[in-house]
Amino acid sequence: MNNPVEISVTPANSTARTVEQLVYPADKKKKPAMLSKLIKDGNWKQVLVFTRTKHGANKLSHFLNDEGITAAPIHGNKSQSARTKALADFKSGDVRVLVATDIAARGIDIPQLPQVVNFEIPHVAEDYVHRIGRTGRAGEAGKAVSLVCADEADDLFGIERLIQQLLPREELSGFKPSTALPEKALDTRPIKAKKPKKPKKPQAQNKEVKAEGQAGSKPRGDKPAQRRKPSAANGKPRQNGQGKPEQKRDQSNREQGSGENKPRREGTRNGNRNGNPAKAGQSQQKPQGDSAQKPRANNGNRSIKPRRKPAGDSVKVSWGEY
Repeated sequence: MNNPVEISVTPANSTARTVEQLVYPADKKKKPAMLSKLIKDGNWKQVLVFTRTKHGANKLSHFLNDEGITAAPIHGNKSQSARTKALADFKSGDVRVLVATDIAARGIDIPQLPQVVNFEIPHVAEDYVHRIGRTGRAGEAGKAVSLVCADEADDLFGIERLIQQLLPREELSGFKPSTALPEKALDTRPIKAKKPKKPKKPQAQNKEVKAEGQAGSKPRGDKPAQRRKPSAANGKPRQNGQGKPEQKRDQSNREQGSGENKPRREGTRNGNRNGNPAKAGQSQQKPQGDSAQKPRANNGNRSIKPRRKPAGDSVKVSWGEY
């Protein structure tokens, strides 16, 4: 394209001139009663009310129905059939008030909607512009009413800065707020546009870059594996005593030599502990359990030694049967 030209019909974040905007200072607990009075005194037949939460939408809808004003809530927790029915009843006039949240109200197009009420003004200033944009379409006149308490003053100042105009205030008779809504001069500083986020690289490309970086340079923080010192015998496995200090080597040699020169006790394997050789065919097993009371007969010799009891008791000798 050569010499492109951009044409904007409506500037961004601006409200329609056909929409009348009004702020009613209010106490938080008195907002439901104020809304009921506005609907009855103004004889509003079709009103779209915005709340912040789903629970608040349900609670306000029940209150209006108790006051004799037909109302229906619409939010994300409602099924698709329930939302479709509530919207159809609102368009046909069977329901005078439709209480909605910001997310549920997206995509709702109601031609010639006369009133929009902000029961709770939004935290995000741009949402206010989207809310009141439901009315005053196609050159039709509309009205946007906001019930604002003192706790919402900062949100109100943010909205006024965004749309670059001070919203007119009016006190509803019989509902003077206990805490006055603070006032502030219009902030004419331009709002900085948000920087666009950088596009993320595909994961496959990131993995290839990491693999190339690891192959080209050593990873930081990882210590190289320590090599073992070779033995004295040119890499051969150490022999017994090799590679040790001289003192330890001599000591180990002495221990090995002393062990070889010691005479082996005779009869320790097959005999008793004192070194006496065991008699042929005798077993040296210790009696356990019931076998300790009765002497066992040997396989090779019929003679059985009597078992003695500890000193201090009378000695009784039991002989086995031949």
